[in-house]
Amino acid sequence: FPVTIALNLVDSTTINFGDVMAVLYFNSNYIVVTDDTVFEGDLGGNDFTEIASSPSLGTVSDAVVCYSRLYVSDTTSLAYWTGSAWTTGIGSLTASYPHPLAVFDSQTTYKLAVGDGNVVKLYDSSGNVSSTTLTVASNYYVTSLAYRNGYLFVGTKEIYGGEAAIF
Repeated sequence: FPVTIALNLVDSTTINFGDVMAVLYFNSNYIVVTDDTVFEGDLGGNDFTEIASSPSLGTVSDAVVCYSRLYVSDTTSLAYWTGSAWTTGIGSLTASYPHPLAVFDSQTTYKLAVGDGNVVKLYDSSGNVSSTTLTVASNYYVTSLAYRNGYLFVGTKEIYGGEAAIF
């Protein structure tokens, strides 16, 4: 679930970002991904500014740094920010599901893991999806991904209100 964040900077300036989906450090700045847009700035009292031409984001969005780029998931695809330009429309994702992201460091080529409904897809640095996917039972959908010590952990929600599961 998104969390509303108001950031108090060292100069006592307060910035209200609204519903925040992710906060990361990339390209010598902090990045705040909301359900609407992407901001960048620092904590030294300078204002955070919206990154121009951000993709259409939503409460299903997430962000991660992979392949020296900032990747974000929007409602139906992936996009990445190089620090100077956006590339959008990478892959195809199912609308209305969360699209959590993680870096699957154990993989040599396909490192970007993306949740999409009851499937985890893996993407390479060129935006190609691997033919190898993880598909969980159809009564679950992926809500979170985390990589640790050679394993990708997949958090899910049961669609009929049953017990959630971790794979």
